[in-house]
Amino acid sequence: MNRHMFVTLIVIILVIVAFVGFLDFNDHMFQQKTGHITIPPSQGNSKHPLTYLPPTGAIYASGNAIYKYNYTSLKYGAFGPDLWNLEKAQGSTLMNIGENGQLTVNSSFKNVISEVYTILGYPEIGYGYNLEDEMFGNAQSSSLIFPMNYHKFSNLNFSSDSNYTFEKLQPSNIPIDFSYDLWLEQNPTPSNQPTNNDLEVMIWMYSQDNHPIGNQIGQYNITISINGHKMLSTWNVFAGRANPWETVSFVLNTKYSSSSSNITLNLSKFINKAGEDSHLNLSTYTMMGIEIGNEFGNENLANNVSDWSVSYYGFSIGTTDVILIKNR
Repeated sequence: MNRHMFVTLIVIILVIVAFVGFLDFNDHMFQQKTGHITIPPSQGNSKHPLTYLPPTGAIYASGNAIYKYNYTSLKYGAFGPDLWNLEKAQGSTLMNIGENGQLTVNSSFKNVISEVYTILGYPEIGYGYNLEDEMFGNAQSSSLIFPMNYHKFSNLNFSSDSNYTFEKLQPSNIPIDFSYDLWLEQNPTPSNQPTNNDLEVMIWMYSQDNHPIGNQIGQYNITISINGHKMLSTWNVFAGRANPWETVSFVLNTKYSSSSSNITLNLSKFINKAGEDSHLNLSTYTMMGIEIGNEFGNENLANNVSDWSVSYYGFSIGTTDVILIKNR
């Protein structure tokens, strides 16, 4: 190789190195500017940070069997796939807030192997902190800050309002629920899951072919608002343990539930009832936050498709509204 060819080769190598460095720098700057976050896993032990380019005017999150826990920050809280039970699968969960402000969720999986035989995941909107005491997103409203002593929360003039629609389910009898997931802990510890003295409360507003943890222990009658009308509703109550902590679940009777509804609930009343049924003095417990989402699927199905949307989701504290999702 003559001197001229050697110099030319060195110049080419330097140009390539500089170009790669430029791409890495821009990728780093993109990750800083998009506001995307990754919350460590709520169950399981895998975390693989990803950053996605959102479509213009939209906010985007996605996950699959490898990248299970990619959350995107909202003004308050965050949303993400929480595919905690996927070991192997083809497919993904895509979550998108479009220019109109509506959240659309598309989950589609096949050839599934799950870690345990139950639902595959819980694509969700989270506010406050999760069960491992890690914050959803970057901010909370000053009107509602978690973790919070449950006695204080129960004395708030509080309601939670969600407007959801299931648009495609495949197969038609796929196990699903659309539910709140609430955690009450005695001694919250970052990165540690709840213990045997802690309590999980689930409120299933809509479900099909799915069974809560434990056995039915009774019913609960409470006045709620459905599609703007107040009515006395009946919920089947289940209690049991599939984990160290106890889980109490409220399942809305099929007479009142629908695949498309606007439901307003006073969460404190359900939590108080769960405390009574569990014989726990919840006044000394800490409420970690509020999660709402869709449990879906199991590994025995050839396909697991659950498509749904939320046009409104928010809280009322007295005269103050904290809005997470709103269709404009």
